Amino acid sequence: MKLVHFYQKITVKTPSGGKFSIISTDKAPYHLLIEHTNTFASSGTPGTVEFTLHNLRKSHEKYFKKGAEISFVDGWTNADATAKIIHKVIEGPITTVTPPVAADGDVALQFSLTANKEYDSAKAIKVKKSKRVRVRASQKDLDKAISTYNSKINKQRRTWIDEHPRASKKEVTAKNNHFSTLKKNYATNARSAYNKKRKSLDNSKKYQVKTTYEYLSFKAGTKGSTIIKKIAKMAGIKLKSVKLAYDRSYPKGYTAKAKPIKCIEQIAADCETGIIYRYDGIHIEKLDTNRKINLYIQDTTGLLQRPEYQADDGGDKWQVTFLYRSVSVGDVFHLKSPDSSGPTGWVIILSGNSSYQSGSSPTTQVVVQLYSSYKKTVTKKINAKKKADRTAKSKLDAKEKKAAKNKSKSRRKKSGGKK
Repeated sequence: MKLVHFYQKITVKTPSGGKFSIISTDKAPYHLLIEHTNTFASSGTPGTVEFTLHNLRKSHEKYFKKGAEISFVDGWTNADATAKIIHKVIEGPITTVTPPVAADGDVALQFSLTANKEYDSAKAIKVKKSKRVRVRASQKDLDKAISTYNSKINKQRRTWIDEHPRASKKEVTAKNNHFSTLKKNYATNARSAYNKKRKSLDNSKKYQVKTTYEYLSFKAGTKGSTIIKKIAKMAGIKLKSVKLAYDRSYPKGYTAKAKPIKCIEQIAADCETGIIYRYDGIHIEKLDTNRKINLYIQDTTGLLQRPEYQADDGGDKWQVTFLYRSVSVGDVFHLKSPDSSGPTGWVIILSGNSSYQSGSSPTTQVVVQLYSSYKKTVTKKINAKKKADRTAKSKLDAKEKKAAKNKSKSRRKKSGGKK
């Protein structure tokens, strides 16, 4: 089976609840031109697909509005379209739209989709907590009451002075003494009432339930996977998978003070695991989890140019360009370079884009690393993190042991026991 025609299909939900589809194959009757660029990365950045539709009917332009639900698939078909290999690229709401632009007899409508972008606006999670506390007289309330009363009397004093500009020194002094006496008497009575209330409450030992709203927190020793799943559930974030490379525990616990998606990204990074945005949802997993695909790229299967070494990208990485394939971050495929200057063997995709533009062939350009090298790098990072965690836990245990010993020693002193 020889696949020769590039196939694209956009389906949008119409306001009436129906569906409107556009198919492009560069073959009659599907001549409408669809240009697109699909960008993907492994750094926790949502993937984005940018579209340009050319000479779309005016009556159809209205379907492509911000928020409209889109599904996009692409692939290849044979000469008579009786066989094809099609993959879903992305689905979701349109995030941005550029009004149609007319030039040289062509009208171009541009819009884009960004995977899972809606989670950026979610606020930090706070949970309702209730606890039973002793009812005590408040020194803070007493000080506030006295301060408020003094401010009130001072205002009355200023008003009296403004209204009696010709008052004698003797009258002013008498009035000042009057206001001072009022403040003194109020403070004396307030403190007396406070002391009575304090004594009464201390004797009665009354309790009340106090309600507060605090940031979501986790106890000491909680695993990273537990934290991620709990935050995602409470924030309504749909995670397709959670498979941490190193499910580290937090000896001091964890408090989620940032936005939910940022907390999840932080925990994933602590666990040396990527947060990957794919069309079907968010995956928190090792980059190569179940991603080895049946794809062999070489001169005879679509390699368009010699792999280019990426000197500024940390070494042992190459940029590879080949005829369009539906691939994504983490996919592991076999690459055979045309000569010894490039890599040959299984490689893993770290970032890249797939694109189809007018006047050129549909291409995929990715940055890859030899899979064996990638696995060694990841293993080294995980081992270093485990070692650092063991060291930190040993120090924390020693500190807690010393604190417990000092506390016990202090108690023996107070009770008159042996040192």
